[in-house]
Amino acid sequence: MVHTFEIRTKTTLKKGKLFLEKYASEKDVKDLESSGKTWTYPVKNPINLPGINKLTFRKISDGEVYSDIVVELVIEPENLIRGCKVIDLYVCSDKNNELLKERLEQRLIEMFPNTSQARTENWHMSRIDYAINLVSENVPELVKLFKYGKDPYRYKEVVNRKGSAYREGKSVRLNFYDKYDHISKKDHPQREDLLEQAKNILRIEVQCLNSDKLKNIREKHGIGSDVSVYDYLNKEISEDIISFYYLRVAGSEDYYCEKEAKKIIESSGWRKGKKARIMNFLKVISQIKNVSKAREQFVVEQKQKNPEIFIQGSQGTFYNYLRDMKKIGINPVLIPKSWHIKKIENPFSEIY
Repeated sequence: MVHTFEIRTKTTLKKGKLFLEKYASEKDVKDLESSGKTWTYPVKNPINLPGINKLTFRKISDGEVYSDIVVELVIEPENLIRGCKVIDLYVCSDKNNELLKERLEQRLIEMFPNTSQARTENWHMSRIDYAINLVSENVPELVKLFKYGKDPYRYKEVVNRKGSAYREGKSVRLNFYDKYDHISKKDHPQREDLLEQAKNILRIEVQCLNSDKLKNIREKHGIGSDVSVYDYLNKEISEDIISFYYLRVAGSEDYYCEKEAKKIIESSGWRKGKKARIMNFLKVISQIKNVSKAREQFVVEQKQKNPEIFIQGSQGTFYNYLRDMKKIGINPVLIPKSWHIKKIENPFSEIY
């Protein structure tokens, strides 16, 4: 499924000026002509229709001459098809792609009449956000548990928001969030209807931000150089990307409180010493509230302030413990005692 994508095309300065005159002020048009540096002009929802969120004109240079305009459109395909804002996401299929192409080109003709920009074949994908709505009665709790999960290699939580587990890498941004909480903070004419739709919805978004990631997608899924916007709107690609990043952060195992996890560990066939080591391993993650930071303490000996429990071992041992947890179906992130919840099911299976 897809939430948002951005498409881009290039045109001449002369045509760009004509487009801009339709959407911008006279002053901005003059700035475009006279500016000696890269220039950007964003227009929100330029034709006031759901599904087309933003239009941007960007002047670029060819050496020392500023001769081209890049035009960018941010589109929410499901909203564009429905003609109104909805919580549902765009389902990738041949039938939907045909419908989307018809609707999108209708809008492009309105926006850029009698030009090559009126055809989607003259645009290319510059960003795409694959997403899925998972259903759970424990959405706020799951978001907090995701925050405590693994940080993929070289990913950082650059934004710490309540109701969102947010991580960002060089070419991908991950946002696992409570859709009801997200809508409740917005001022929208359909707010009450959207809130009703958003109940118990856990939104998973994998935002592919640049050409490097899009190239990686093409190579992995055998998309040739003659690529269209609609080649990226593919069910197999969507499921592959969402499941890959979901597993890297949250895994597929259910969440348990310490007491319930201990019961499962005690019933395993492991020796007494290993059972004790595994419980201490889980307690370290629980007190640090992040699997990756717990690995730093365990392997690199980066001791946290006033730890309740402090143990070290090799990186191999740390990952062996994670594999052991997977074998017995326990997520390494424990449910805090203060929640008074024994178990929360991991909704990973809903992706398929």
